[in-house]
Amino acid sequence: MSKVLVFSGSNNSQSINRALVKYSSSKIVDHETHYVELSDLDVPMFGIDYEKDHGVPKSIQLLRATFLSADAFMFSSPEHNGSMPAFLKNILDWVSRADDGSIFNDKPVFVLTTSPGPRAGSSCREHIINIIPFRGAREVFSFGLPSFGQNFDAETNTFKTESYDSELITICNDFLKSI
Repeated sequence: MSKVLVFSGSNNSQSINRALVKYSSSKIVDHETHYVELSDLDVPMFGIDYEKDHGVPKSIQLLRATFLSADAFMFSSPEHNGSMPAFLKNILDWVSRADDGSIFNDKPVFVLTTSPGPRAGSSCREHIINIIPFRGAREVFSFGLPSFGQNFDAETNTFKTESYDSELITICNDFLKSI
């Protein structure tokens, strides 16, 4: 059974992207999912001097081992000023410090975004989609949910609109076939 590593690129305790990725990962069938709460990790801001003086943090070494054991990745990211948040970028920078700089190790990646507004974090999603192949994403799948509050029921943790659910399931099935 293949293992899909699932995480949110947000460190906000009320993250709508965390809600989106947890809901989306519930659509994964016939595969194991492993959710990692990145905000629980104790990770300093990446810097060459810090790495030289202190090495790679233990939490990142453990996370890197978790990345290596995954067969695929699913994550959701908020959009901060048109790109991924510094929190997520910092984690990925640290994970990339091993070996050849690969993060995703020639495995498929499913990138999700949502936002309170109608663009669904599309600038962030496009940016991530453009850069992660250079960090080992073999095949990239994506989904954006616009206007989170209008399209996601926080009480039931489900989409309010069947068309978004159908779209997510179709993309998720394609993603799972690529593993």
